[in-house]
Amino acid sequence: MNETSEFPHGEEETVADSFDELDKSPVDQARQKTKIKDKVARGISTGAESMSSVVRKALLAREHVLMVRVNEDTLVRINQLMDAGLFRSRSEAAASLIAEGIAAKAMLFEHIVDKTEKINKLKEELRQLAEKDFDIDLSPEHNNDNSDLDGDEK
Repeated sequence: MNETSEFPHGEEETVADSFDELDKSPVDQARQKTKIKDKVARGISTGAESMSSVVRKALLAREHVLMVRVNEDTLVRINQLMDAGLFRSRSEAAASLIAEGIAAKAMLFEHIVDKTEKINKLKEELRQLAEKDFDIDLSPEHNNDNSDLDGDEK
């Protein structure tokens, strides 16, 4: 959510900007947490519905465990999200941030899928050329670790 959002009251500030102010006194922090919650709510209600739904779905569909190391700044930010009451756990906050990052980079992932499909097609063409040239079957079904290229057992 590092993109700047326009809010109904003419404010223009990112939620991330608000986290910078959390280094103040506990009273100021409490006010700032409320302000952050309001900004998130307004951001969701002013056009971030699609991003919000992607993140919400990702949080509901969490079924795999991923251990990840983060730097101190990232940990502080994740803790701030929890302290602000936006997430119940670090895991939930991290999963949300990952899902949001993936959604924000959707075009990159489209290119990755396109390129890997082309790479796989080229690999298949090379495999077929090698099979034809060497008169052997290199298909995954016939290529196991117990035989060499002549089909003899190792």
